[in-house]
Amino acid sequence: MYKNNVDIKSSPSWKSLEDEPGVQDTNCYAGQERLEIDNMFIREPKRLLDIGCSTGSVGKRLKNKYPGLFAWGVEISSAANEANTCLDKVSTYLVSDFEDSEMQLLSSIDTVLLLDVLEHMYDPWKTLGFISNAIPHSAQVIVSLPNTANLNILRDLANGFWHYQETGLLDVTHIRFFTLYEMQKMFYETGFRILRTHFSMEYCVDPEKYPPHAYPAWVQYGEIKLIVKNYEHFLSLNSRQIFFTIEPIKNSELSMQERELAYSPHPKTWAY
Repeated sequence: MYKNNVDIKSSPSWKSLEDEPGVQDTNCYAGQERLEIDNMFIREPKRLLDIGCSTGSVGKRLKNKYPGLFAWGVEISSAANEANTCLDKVSTYLVSDFEDSEMQLLSSIDTVLLLDVLEHMYDPWKTLGFISNAIPHSAQVIVSLPNTANLNILRDLANGFWHYQETGLLDVTHIRFFTLYEMQKMFYETGFRILRTHFSMEYCVDPEKYPPHAYPAWVQYGEIKLIVKNYEHFLSLNSRQIFFTIEPIKNSELSMQERELAYSPHPKTWAY
């Protein structure tokens, strides 16, 4: 017998999928202006490329904020039709399919946005490597990624659940999943340096009680208990999204610590 508070008419999230990988039949994120990226700019953008621009709301807002800004969007869904009404240029195919004229344009771009888009790609490493080689050395790239090491996901996983939904951390269109370390390693492996990191916080544990006075320290959340290595680890466990400002970098310019992220073997893990 079903309980009264269970919606037996709810439709599984996978039914929102289209045939195209990483695409939904409804644009759940249309219209978001992404105010949270404003503090991620190292320099004022003048020539912007927004990959996965949806309806163009981010570029439209930034054009109002920065008069004279050239805003170019890439969007493979039908949302590109609306983006065409507010951006200077919209491409409706993958960056890997850019024509010669677009490659020339890409070489003039000083800012690239990759806002919650890499996780929808089969090969985000290839896309990042392509961008790092195509944009100017001085360009800035703003990235946001959902954090798979969020305590809510760990708690559900410990209880046997990996619940895909139409939006959020386990959006059913997500193809790749990353923790903070894996994000960092991906950037360095594909020719970038991290300039700035921001954690989008939604505390799972009481921030008045945590972080503790010293690390490492135990943190309890529902049915799970784990050792938190340091303050950055604490922030990542309580963050839904992690934002980065990155820039293309030559191997000769990397520090020893950065070289480790780029070239050292992956630390030992238990999954296989």
